[in-house]
Amino acid sequence: MKFLLKLTALFTAMMLMVSSASVTAFAEGEDMGGNEVIDDNIVTEDPNPDDLTVPGFTLSVNKAYVLQAGKTSQISIGLRSFGEGRAATVSAMLSSPTSDIIVEDIGERTNTSSVPLFIFKVSVPESTPAGMYSLSLDVKVFDKKGGIGGTYTYAIPVKVESDVNTSALTIKSYETSKETIEPGDSFDLTLTLENGCGIDLENIEVLLSGLDSTKFVLDAGFSKQTVSIEKGSTGNVTFPLVACSGISSVRESIGVQAVYCVNPMKPDITQTLETSVIISCKPEAEKQELGKYDLTMTDYNVSSSDVAENTKFTLSITLKNTSERKIENARLSILGLDGSRFAIDKGLTYVDFDIEAGKTKDFSFDIVGCKGISSIREVIPVLIEYGTVSSEASVTIPCAPSETAGSGDGVFAPNIIIENYDFGGEFVTAGDTFNLSVNIKNTASDAVIENLKVTVNGASNNVDGGIAFSPANSSNSFFFEKIGTKGTENIALDLIAKSDAVPNSYPVEIVFVYEYSVDGKRYQASPVTETITIPLQQEDRLTVNEPEYPNYAVGVGEMCYISTSIVNKGKSGVYNVTVSVEGEGFDISERTYYIGNINSGSEEYYDAQITPNMEGDISGEIIITYEDANGTEKEQRASFNISAVVFDYGMDMGYMDMPMDEFGGEMMGEMPQEAGFNWVPVVIIAVVVIAAVIIIIVVVKKRKKKRELEEDDEDI
Repeated sequence: MKFLLKLTALFTAMMLMVSSASVTAFAEGEDMGGNEVIDDNIVTEDPNPDDLTVPGFTLSVNKAYVLQAGKTSQISIGLRSFGEGRAATVSAMLSSPTSDIIVEDIGERTNTSSVPLFIFKVSVPESTPAGMYSLSLDVKVFDKKGGIGGTYTYAIPVKVESDVNTSALTIKSYETSKETIEPGDSFDLTLTLENGCGIDLENIEVLLSGLDSTKFVLDAGFSKQTVSIEKGSTGNVTFPLVACSGISSVRESIGVQAVYCVNPMKPDITQTLETSVIISCKPEAEKQELGKYDLTMTDYNVSSSDVAENTKFTLSITLKNTSERKIENARLSILGLDGSRFAIDKGLTYVDFDIEAGKTKDFSFDIVGCKGISSIREVIPVLIEYGTVSSEASVTIPCAPSETAGSGDGVFAPNIIIENYDFGGEFVTAGDTFNLSVNIKNTASDAVIENLKVTVNGASNNVDGGIAFSPANSSNSFFFEKIGTKGTENIALDLIAKSDAVPNSYPVEIVFVYEYSVDGKRYQASPVTETITIPLQQEDRLTVNEPEYPNYAVGVGEMCYISTSIVNKGKSGVYNVTVSVEGEGFDISERTYYIGNINSGSEEYYDAQITPNMEGDISGEIIITYEDANGTEKEQRASFNISAVVFDYGMDMGYMDMPMDEFGGEMMGEMPQEAGFNWVPVVIIAVVVIAAVIIIIVVVKKRKKKRELEEDDEDI
């Protein structure tokens, strides 16, 4: 009996071992991280072979896969089933809609597990820029008789990390062969381009765009040149130009455009750098006329973020006079208020005004939305006129179109807006890196935003066409899987302000590409572009050197010189520079002196004649007032201290009435003691006169040397 019990126990243990061995017979593999992957192909007897019910399948993990440009990687995509039944086989095929990511495992992969896992090999070309991309996974589920029980398609988000930055070609610096350009001058404009794209750039086309023949023309060659630049390096192009009589400002701009291809596999897709360079000029006084962009729109605001039919809102516009003179009899007009999409609610569609040099002025118009609104973004043109000059800009109105104004099915993309943004202060400084934080919002109450891609780019301003901002060591693209109704999200990135940008307000474009779901149906929205503006200022580096003045006692009533120099070490000019002197106890030849403008890298001198009128320590200050490139008035002071004395010459001037023979008739001999003559004051007077002569000679030589240097510069 005991033998039978032992035999039964042994048989039971063997059956358990066999059962355990069949359960752990898994297919093994590795994912891209080297982790073990288990595929549970369980070998069991089908209890009901006639049941053809198959479950549905969905992604087991919804995540973005991180890939490195220039490398080949493996990605593991797992599925999980839901519902009744069991699938006999599941097949999957991964594909890429573009050549930015290449799927090397072509064709269908099959798996018989209830939790199938598929491993694909993908590669990313080195030229693929960083950002969010999408792969497509097509899944088929087969029943026990080989029939298709279901098909599914999933978007697989992929984040590419890359050193390639498509917008990192910049103009590092530029220079002209002459410091100041006058009408009739021939000069060379040399541009230095820096390739920060992280990849070699071949055949970059650099051209002077929109060259105004009334101001500058080519002296020889073509307006387009080609240069190739290795990654991390710089390259130069030089254009020979001639200045014409149409120069009307001390700072004229020339548009520059560079067209280049980052991805050699896509030669038809190019990037464009558009900016402008500023030429320091000396125009003819009688031809200094206002330019097209001397009066420009710097900002605008719409009081409503959801303009529909019968919605009343206020459009506020800010204009700035960027010239150095007052503009009179200007007119701002709002166009397109004809009642089709918008109409004026009250008042006029235009306003006449005057504006002082360097100042800004705000205007507002009361407008009402009309029935013809058909898009979530409607544009209203704005016309600025003054004298014989006119320029046109535009404003974008966020709208909520009615159902009858659309395509007929009543389905409209949810309105995504920039709720607010912050860049850390009232302005940013050229050359500095700053953090831009933007809050975005889905304003819809019945639509969900899905697969949202947000791209942040620096854009050209409407003054000189300059692009001032670019990403600093970070991607400019963001991906959000979903933003619910009335939901908000935040994006933040570091931007760097161009070091040589002209002080102004520069735009940043934020582009939204997304899908949306309404009542269970998915739609593709048209791309939406929003623009924000960020003021940029150059660092003020005007330096006043220590004044030069006598370090010895000066006689009361005797003239002495005081001088100083003013150096502009900044990258933009300063304007309306005036020097004045304050203090008591002295007379001065000129208490106030107007210098004018001091260009970047230039030096100006100031000197004056001071005559003490009292004894003792005489203190004063040299005061320099000026306006920086942003129109802000500033002041710097430099102090001086002169010691003044009354010299006692110690002689009785009565001997001047004595006959010459009482001196013994010896003019070169010893002076008679009875005359009371003292040689000490004569020596002091001689020393003072010699010192004054030396100072005058030094100042004259310094002036002469400066003029010679300026003449040499003009001859180059």
